[in-house]
Amino acid sequence: MTALHPILVNLTMFLVPLALAGDLLAFVAKKPAFRRYAGFLLLSGLVAALLAVITGTLMAGALANDPPLQELVSRHQLFGQITLALIALFAGVRFYLEKKGRLESGRSWVVILLGLIAIGILFRTGNLGGQVENYQEPHLNQESGKSPTRDSLFEE
Repeated sequence: MTALHPILVNLTMFLVPLALAGDLLAFVAKKPAFRRYAGFLLLSGLVAALLAVITGTLMAGALANDPPLQELVSRHQLFGQITLALIALFAGVRFYLEKKGRLESGRSWVVILLGLIAIGILFRTGNLGGQVENYQEPHLNQESGKSPTRDSLFEE
């Protein structure tokens, strides 16, 4: 289960910026099809982010009891929850404005701004996750030679 966390994080880091790019393209090119795709991508990114937070929480419990690592993990978890909230806010405002028919009007800047903020925090959260992984490298369990993030998806 823990090996899913980095996959879900990377999926989120792909889908959410792509959704914003789709909305920008729809606004510039005046093509509603891009907006539909962007909505699907954003909803998929929100689900991936939610699952990333869940798997990350499960993974955090499996990490060694190392105070510097725990501090880093706690910061990463906090940023993960903030990121999820921002992506949810981005999606909520976007879908609300779309439903009200105001997304094509001058309100697109609100969605773009929320998207940019969410993406910025998303990448900062991913950076913190990378720091957690880099911290664990020299601290691998000597018996198994594995850290919780290195488990195979197919192990029993």
